[in-house]
Amino acid sequence: MNYRDLSAWLPTGPAAKELAVSPTTLKRYADRDGFLTLGVHWRYGAHKNSPRIWNLRLCQQALDYRSRVKK
Repeated sequence: MNYRDLSAWLPTGPAAKELAVSPTTLKRYADRDGFLTLGVHWRYGAHKNSPRIWNLRLCQQALDYRSRVKK
């Protein structure tokens, strides 16, 4: 399956791979750093033990913006 469709919502592992960050980093950006926000960039899965799912397009935009601002 090709996940490059940036409108896709993906679980943490595949999303992290597509965004070229580790799963731990992706979750840290949401939990500690707070620039990936619940309901916009990510949401909980359908069940309590489901992985988070991430909006690739919006996450990529946030990562791109963050890299431009930090320079």
